[in-house]
Amino acid sequence: MALRRLLGFGASTASAAAAPVFAAPAGAPLLRGAHAGALLHDGHRQHPHDATTVGGLHIVWPGAGTGYFWQAGVMSHLNQHFRMSAVPSVGSSAGGLVAILGACDVPPREAVRAAFRLAREAGVYERRLGLLGIWRGLVQRWLHELLPADAPARCANIGIVVTELPSLRPVRLSGWRGRDDLIGAALASAHIPLLLDGSFAVRCRDRLVMDGSFHYSILDRPESLLPPGGGTSLVFDPRHDPALSTALPGGGGPGACLRSLDDAAAGRLVGLGAAYADRLLRSGLLHRCGLQAHAR
Repeated sequence: MALRRLLGFGASTASAAAAPVFAAPAGAPLLRGAHAGALLHDGHRQHPHDATTVGGLHIVWPGAGTGYFWQAGVMSHLNQHFRMSAVPSVGSSAGGLVAILGACDVPPREAVRAAFRLAREAGVYERRLGLLGIWRGLVQRWLHELLPADAPARCANIGIVVTELPSLRPVRLSGWRGRDDLIGAALASAHIPLLLDGSFAVRCRDRLVMDGSFHYSILDRPESLLPPGGGTSLVFDPRHDPALSTALPGGGGPGACLRSLDDAAAGRLVGLGAAYADRLLRSGLLHRCGLQAHAR
């Protein structure tokens, strides 16, 4: 059960909605207030480039396993109306990939095509273990292929959360020192123990770390992804789109394995995310929470 929750979201929508730190209308993203976020530690004492942004609106992209494709659709639609690279954002695991690719204006369908091409080239669909043990290398190649040379500058407003070991503290990284530093943080945040490359943890900025969604997905502590210091956090969690659960292959949760998808099915999840964002835009919620300040 713990592994299923780490891969996606094993907790039910009902249990998530019961958490006292947020409230949201049905079918809307979570709006979390400034009193949450005490668990999010910055690393500036030891690493001056690991920054913490205070106040204002933040977009939060929690790790969502296969729900990545839905989140990418949300990001794509938001990018059509708002300058998302200008909005302070926090991501973990697959959500960190969404934040980075979105800030770099990488079209999600291009990213989907590249992901499945790399998977086919690696023989994922023929391997008995599927992605097990080779996942990290594929994601690394994928990011190197898709991200532009100026990705660190485009991602200046993005923080990536990792889980530090042995303390299990969530740590937010930012202040990118180059393209390799950005990609390294994204890979570290998505490092599901044993599954990515057979190792339990990975080194990132002189820290031993693992998947950044540990607190959010395993311990049900949504505040772990919220920046401290005030403001509003708009959280795009795939569990809050009723249309998504019925569209996932086999009726599984957002953590369903990538090999159960194909390009077309992933594209449909992207479309569902875009439709969800469009509904929110039409409802006026996105303007009321402050995104209008970043309108194109």
